[in-house]
Amino acid sequence: MSLPLAILFFLKEVLSKLNKLSLQHNIVLFGLPLWNDYIDLETSQLLNLNFHFFSTSLVNYKSEKTKHWIKKFRENYKTEPSVNNYAFDGFDAGWYFLNGLYRFGPDFINCLEYMDFRPMHTRYKFIQSQGNGYQNSFWNIGKYESYNVIKVN
Repeated sequence: MSLPLAILFFLKEVLSKLNKLSLQHNIVLFGLPLWNDYIDLETSQLLNLNFHFFSTSLVNYKSEKTKHWIKKFRENYKTEPSVNNYAFDGFDAGWYFLNGLYRFGPDFINCLEYMDFRPMHTRYKFIQSQGNGYQNSFWNIGKYESYNVIKVN
């Protein structure tokens, strides 16, 4: 899903005006997850605005655990893992649910609150949706800092 062009232009205009205000005011801007898809948003403006965003997954490329996983991924698949092709999501979901099955057996759905496994780049906090199974309600919060994406929570 992408933003219509008119909304993108509006967003850029708002960011420009907020950026001017940030010279005199301390602004913390929270954006929608969809904003991360737009590489033509000015990073310097987002830094000035102390930009925070919500994301279902947030990879910490400075983590030793992540570096080791990427090395193994490259060795096994002869390609780079990327967030866009779900390499990280697939690994974390598989690892989480397979560990749940191993630890609690086929009835592990009733033990979700006892799952203490921390996936590599996200977390799972399941809530039961009325008549629709379970839904992960956890959002990562990230921010731009010194031209890096930092996980806040």
